[in-house]
Formats: sequence, C-alpha cells, structure tokens
Amino acid sequence: MARKILEARKKGKVVAVVGAGHLTGLRKELEKELSGEKMPSVAELEKVPPKGFPWGKAISWGLVFGVAVLIGWGVYRGVAAGEWQQTLADLGNALLWWFILHAVFTAIAVLIARGHPLSAAVGGLIAWFTALHPVLAAGWFAGYTEIKVRKLKNKHLVDVFRLDSWNAYFKNPVIRVLLVTVAGNLGSSIATYISLPVFVRFGLGG
Repeated sequence: MARKILEARKKGKVVAVVGAGHLTGLRKELEKELSGEKMPSVAELEKVPPKGFPWGKAISWGLVFGVAVLIGWGVYRGVAAGEWQQTLADLGNALLWWFILHAVFTAIAVLIARGHPLSAAVGGLIAWFTALHPVLAAGWFAGYTEIKVRKLKNKHLVDVFRLDSWNAYFKNPVIRVLLVTVAGNLGSSIATYISLPVFVRFGLGG
C-alpha cells in the first residue's frame, strides 16, 4: 500500500483512504521512504516465496498409509495362521474402538467449547472418517452445524469488532463457531493418537 501511494504521489497530490488498522504500519513505511530508506519495489513485494515441504499433508497421508498397512498386515498374519475368524473379530474390535474414541473425544471437546449438542453429535459421528481423510476435519462439520444452529447473520460478524469483554466474546455466535471448529479438530486429533496403539496391537499381534 505504501509503495502504491508513493508511486501515485509522483503524479501529484494523493488522498488515500485506509482502515484504522493499516494506519500505523502505513505511516511507518512512508516515513522510512521519506527519511531516505528505500522501500522494496512492487515486483519484490508481490513475489510469492517458494513453498516449503508440506509436512502437514505428509503426516496426514502417512497416518492413513500406516493404518492401512497395519490392518492389511494383521489380516494377512491372522489368515495365514488359519485364525481368520478371530482376526475378523479383532479387526472389528479395533474399528469399534476407533469409532468410539473419536466420537467421544470430539463430542466432549465441542461441548467444552460450549457448542450445541447437535454440533457435538455431528462432529463425533463423522470424526472416525475424517481422521483417516487428509483433507477433511471433524471440526469443520461441527462448525458448519453450529452455523446452521446459531443462524449466523452479518450483524454477528460486524459485532466481533465491537467486543470489549471475554464474556461478550463467548456469547458471540461467530466466535462460538470458531471455538467449536478448533475444539472439534483438537478432540479428534487426540483420539487419533490414543487409538493408534489399538491398530498397532492388531497389526503386530501384541
């Protein structure tokens, strides 16, 4: 913004209308330029830095691959030993625990964030699946349900910038949706790491 203003200033007087949040930083950058410190060019400012290694996606896909390998190896090991009935029963128990732990931890986390019971139910019921899907998250479903239940309006979004107390923050529907989304994702993540030993025992026969 400062660079654009300076470029426009070369053609004459400039009147810039900016939000209050930009004013301090904008004044600071303009003062640097006027004091002789050169500002980067527009091309440099608009240059997109190279992306780093996507560790988040790598970990997510690695988790899915790891669980699939453990299930596959556990089934192979059990069938090869002639214990396919017991193997299927053990697999069923492992999947049941995966579902229960994700449902419970996600739902409790949403309720702690003061989410609606329906949001907790939706997040809890879908968490077992989203935990195995690298591009989905249980908190998103809980948050979307919260949006529908709270019937968010533009007024609620505008009110976020007028909140002046912690109590007001927690009462605002927009803040509530954000808290529910984060809490749902956190609860599901905790459940995933607690559930992993269940599949490790199934796969390795522990």
